[in-house]
Amino acid sequence: MQAAALKGRIVSVGRLGGLVGQIDLDLLALKRLKLIGVTHRTRTIEEKAALNRAFLADLWPALEAGGIRPVVDKVYPLAAALEAQEHMRGNAHLGKIVLTT
Repeated sequence: MQAAALKGRIVSVGRLGGLVGQIDLDLLALKRLKLIGVTHRTRTIEEKAALNRAFLADLWPALEAGGIRPVVDKVYPLAAALEAQEHMRGNAHLGKIVLTT
């Protein structure tokens, strides 16, 4: 939260570090931050399809052109999938963990 801009937002997307955490409510208030929780588990098929269409319309051209690129932390061969999973469980990665064939 300290790195968030004034009137910024923090989005909780994945919780590999556990389901419970602590939040500095004073800092949240002082910076007038928005805290948003996100999950796809409770979305309907129609909502997921709409999100996919929006992603393709908004971001796909920039991805194809190389204008934006995902951050890759580490690449593992498919045979090392268990090792990749352990790396993910360690919660020390920054970016995506990729499996290749």
